[in-house]
Amino acid sequence: TMGLLWDLHSLYGEQATDDRKRFRTLSRILNVTPGDVAAWDHIEETAGVVDAWRELAEIYNETANALEDSGSQVQLRLRLARIYRDRLDSTDQARRIHHEILDVEPENEEALEALENIDEALEDHPELLKIYRRRFDASQYTGEKMAYAFKMASEMADHLDDLEGAINSITLVLDLDPEY
Repeated sequence: TMGLLWDLHSLYGEQATDDRKRFRTLSRILNVTPGDVAAWDHIEETAGVVDAWRELAEIYNETANALEDSGSQVQLRLRLARIYRDRLDSTDQARRIHHEILDVEPENEEALEALENIDEALEDHPELLKIYRRRFDASQYTGEKMAYAFKMASEMADHLDDLEGAINSITLVLDLDPEY
């Protein structure tokens, strides 16, 4: 069955140039083998050609729910979040999915970075502070920890009217490097 579906994918793409049928065939492949990363790559390429991003988001959501492996599920949800953010201009959906990823993998760097970028763009200072704190906690590098401690202090002092919290964040820097 899988070989036949891949043959159809090739036929529609290379010989018949029917990208809509190629998209549908790839969605069938994902129904049968939801963890097929090659199918993920091909269907995204095809979605771009036929402008089927909303449809692909629905397919990815269903496919991610069908995956049993949490690592594969996280990888597919990262793709889904990028589609919502970059192709469907839905930062709320992207944000929600990134938070779901962090529920499974609390230190997922890609989800944390995406949320940091989203919250910075939206100027959502309380959420940005939470992300800075998570990134501070997740980092294993002193310099990076110090940078996030300074970012936390800046958010608290400049946007959240929390001078005591800002001072506590600066204290974290001194705890990391007493000679600073």
